[in-house]
Amino acid sequence: MKSNKYKEKSNLLGNLIAQNRKVKKMSQNKLASKMQILGVNIGKNDISKIEAGNRLIRDYELIAIKDILDLDLNNIHL
Repeated sequence: MKSNKYKEKSNLLGNLIAQNRKVKKMSQNKLASKMQILGVNIGKNDISKIEAGNRLIRDYELIAIKDILDLDLNNIHL
């Protein structure tokens, strides 16, 4: 059976997203709201799953998160 997981995670950026969101003192609801303003249909539960590594991140979601949290994806060290 094919798996979409690496090291038991569906994504490896969830922890980075959670850390940066908390540094900005932003709730998961607020992040989801800002993404919705950008046209990304996502909810607080989706953000929670992404941060826990239990949900894949779509490329357009990652771009919106990067823009909102001002992340530099060129310097990611996992």
